[in-house]
This record gives sequence, C-alpha cells and structure tokens, in this order.
Amino acid sequence: MNIPEEMRAQANQSPEDVDLSMFDVGAARIEELESALIKPLKWTEPRKGHIYIPYDHVIAETPMGNFEITWKSWKSHANYDINHSYFDYIGSCYSLEEAKSAAQQYHNNMITSCLQSPEVV
Repeated sequence: MNIPEEMRAQANQSPEDVDLSMFDVGAARIEELESALIKPLKWTEPRKGHIYIPYDHVIAETPMGNFEITWKSWKSHANYDINHSYFDYIGSCYSLEEAKSAAQQYHNNMITSCLQSPEVV
C-alpha cells in the first residue's frame, strides 16, 4: 500500500499534535450545512379567508406546529404576518416571499437550537 509521507508522519504523532485545521470549516459553513439538512417548508397555494382564518393566507405544516402567513388582500399595502400555531405572532414582512423566507429561517433556528455543537477532543 502506498501511504503518503504526510499521513505516515501524522500516524506517529500524539493525538494532541495532529493538525485538525482541515476540519475547521467555520461557523458560517456549519450554519450552511445545518440549513441544507433541514427540509424546506412546503406552502399551500394562497387561499381566501374563511371562518377559521379570516384573511388570505398560506400554511406550512411541520411536526413542530404549523406556520401561517396571513394578509389583507383588499389593502393596497398589505403586510404579511407570520404566525406559528404554538408560538403565536412571529413577525411581519412586506412581501409573501420575504415572509416565507423569514418563516423558514425561524423554523431552521428552532431545529438547530436543539442540536449540540460538535467538539473536537
């Protein structure tokens, strides 16, 4: 077997001396990887208001509760309000796409806040 000289040299080092810099991807990369592992929210088509949700809305169902984005379509400058079935009002945006993106980020943060950071021993 042909083992590169660099690997052979590291094999003879104590664990404290092994260079782990190739595994140091930084916080931004870790956040990117975590977000890539989380499924995107699946939204319904826009619906008109009814007795249970009086405003126009879209819904994304998750195992951790539903996200609802509601707006008053009859207003010329409608706000898109984001609500969660367990956490109530989350925030408001000026477009439906912004609101969906904000809900996704909130969802990602809920999940990643439950994870432990990996520690290098």
